[in-house]
Parts: sequence; C-alpha cells; structure tokens
Amino acid sequence: MYLYRCRVALILGLVLFASACLANEERAMCAEREKLLAIAAEYIKKTFPHSADVLQLETVVLDAGNSWEVTYELPPMTAGGTPVITIDKKTCQVIKVLRYQ
Repeated sequence: MYLYRCRVALILGLVLFASACLANEERAMCAEREKLLAIAAEYIKKTFPHSADVLQLETVVLDAGNSWEVTYELPPMTAGGTPVITIDKKTCQVIKVLRYQ
C-alpha cells in the first residue's frame, strides 16, 4: 500500500510540474491581441507609410497554427487590398508579409 501511494504521489507531482511548464510556455507565446495589433501597426507604419490609413479599418486576426495572420477588412464594394502580416506565436516576430492590391 505504501508503494502504491508513493507511485501516485510521484505521478501527481510529474503531472503538476508538466502542466506548470506548459502554462509558462503558453504565457510566453504572443497571444495578446493588443500586442499582435501593435506589432502589425508598427510594421505597416515602417514598411508601408503611405498605407497607414489601413490601420483605421476593421482588424481580422486568424490563428494559423504556429503563427497569427493579421489583416484588415475593406468596406463593402471597395476595390483594393490590405497587407496580411504573419506573426510567429513564440517569438512575436513578423515572419511573412503579403500585400494585395
């Protein structure tokens, strides 16, 4: 009986340790919407200064697995395009940018 309790305590300890590590890793990810929008806005202002007015449009954030895709929605019946900025979830770095017209 003593050996059984020791095993249960050991397994419980390992599970708690693993879940704490996972929680820390998730917190380190770039998961806050405000941070994503700030990164995308800064990139647009630096790279496409003449397109900064796109920041006034509705923002669309899509989960793409290991990254986030930030883009902007044009009003109905509007011709044109907006940038699609891909941001890595772990490093919060811009990894790809597409610009449609």
